[in-house]
Amino acid sequence: MSLKFLGGCVRAACTPVPVFVALASLGGASGTAQAEEVPGETPSIVGDPLQPRQPAIRGVDLQRQGWLTAIATTTHRQIAVGAYGVVLVSDDGGRNWRQVMAPTDVTLTCIHMLDDSVGWIGGHESTLMQTVDGGDSWTILMTDPQIEDPILDIWFSDRHGGFAIGGHSLMLRATPQDGAYRWHKSEFTITNDDFFAPHLFDIAQLPDGGLLVSAEAGHLFRSEDGGRVWTQLDSPYHGSLFGLLPLLDGRMVLYGMLGHAFVSADRGDSWETIAMPVTDSFISDVESPALLAGADGALVALRVGDGRIEPQVIDTPMTRRAITGLLALPGGGWLAATNRGLVQFSARWPGQPKLPQ
Repeated sequence: MSLKFLGGCVRAACTPVPVFVALASLGGASGTAQAEEVPGETPSIVGDPLQPRQPAIRGVDLQRQGWLTAIATTTHRQIAVGAYGVVLVSDDGGRNWRQVMAPTDVTLTCIHMLDDSVGWIGGHESTLMQTVDGGDSWTILMTDPQIEDPILDIWFSDRHGGFAIGGHSLMLRATPQDGAYRWHKSEFTITNDDFFAPHLFDIAQLPDGGLLVSAEAGHLFRSEDGGRVWTQLDSPYHGSLFGLLPLLDGRMVLYGMLGHAFVSADRGDSWETIAMPVTDSFISDVESPALLAGADGALVALRVGDGRIEPQVIDTPMTRRAITGLLALPGGGWLAATNRGLVQFSARWPGQPKLPQ
């Protein structure tokens, strides 16, 4: 999961650079949401490449100065994305990076690699790009300059399909067809009385196959049928919930603004507060070992054992940076994407599990 940027816009307030989402809490009653495919409503979504737009920015030391928003890894490559259409790749464990020319200059917010060849990047103006060569080249499948809603997360459980979610309850569904994936827009309609379409930040799978979505202003949704119908759950917090972190023992961690984090052992029906030692907003995570990262270089390990979760602060060299993405490097150490470039660092904490080499 990556930092949830709405880029230039937080609702009606816009700035020329990406800004961190911090919206007032609105609460909301439980209800259901119906996601229905709307074939033909937006033909550009079905998966045919579109003509390139203004190309990404170049000529800046992006590795050290670029505003980066997400990072992903394949077997032999790391890929980072960020503001102004920037895509960076490394083939030597993060030591050296080169820019891959993307056919857009919008802020890119998330990346998901299905395997070593196929992957997608989401961004502002509902931009969705695809690679079939491991990230060496990208084509635009969908974009609309008239729509301010960004894509904020892309998720696949396996090759049978996945979702892209984002601003104002934007939801796209990917289904396999003729050896490729076809993307279709789904209508995510919330049947409660507040007429509020929250920004959808993160999607994760429960051990039984159910899906959870965390969202703006304390909204939380669950689907039991693969994403066709969504039920709004009671939320433990009324601030924005930026991410979901599945634990290896089957529980789910929910996290968001100002260091708030919770854990559920019953599929999201109830949540227990995790007493965090920091008050910085959490905006990204690592599944194994379980880590939460966020604003001002905050990095917290979740030590799980005997049904308990013990948070442990990890010192990092990233004070005054937002950790927007984090991954373990093959040769050891960590690589962080931040709002001020890429940072490699070592980290040690009590009970740290050994990482696979």
